[in-house]
Amino acid sequence: MGLSLIAIGAGCAVTGIVACMFEETLGWIALPVGFVVGFALIWKAQKKYNGGKLIS
Repeated sequence: MGLSLIAIGAGCAVTGIVACMFEETLGWIALPVGFVVGFALIWKAQKKYNGGKLIS
């Protein structure tokens, strides 16, 4: 679960850094990539430890 939050945070951080440095929309690609990777890791951990139920 911790790795997923790191992936989401890293996506946010990279987006902010690239957006500030280059002032282009290219940096915004890192944000959804970070969220997708983070969600996939959360889903994997949820299935492993809680039987796959995201909503109880």
